[in-house]
Amino acid sequence: MHEMTRVRELIRLLRQRKISGKVRIVLGHLEATQIMLEEVRECFDIAVKGTDLEGSEIIFVPQPIKMRCNDCGAVFDVSLNDFSYKCSRCGKSDCQLLEDDELSIITVDIL
Repeated sequence: MHEMTRVRELIRLLRQRKISGKVRIVLGHLEATQIMLEEVRECFDIAVKGTDLEGSEIIFVPQPIKMRCNDCGAVFDVSLNDFSYKCSRCGKSDCQLLEDDELSIITVDIL
């Protein structure tokens, strides 16, 4: 179950930053994510049950897919509806994905 692995990593990052107690975690996810977001939320609730993090919230915010053109260097967002992946500046298709983390912490707020 990949979602539980991601949740364990999230909890490890919270502990590493000495964050404890009830918190609201805003996670960005790529629009094309393969991650089952509701399962992440359920796994988190299970993993923190009986700990100081119990009762914390996770909010998911979609993030655009960012690409960089290898020809002109432009950085641009790609829509899920646009499968051409051509540079918005020069029109070339030699582009690379910039962000491959499907989940990223945007903010953590103490409740």
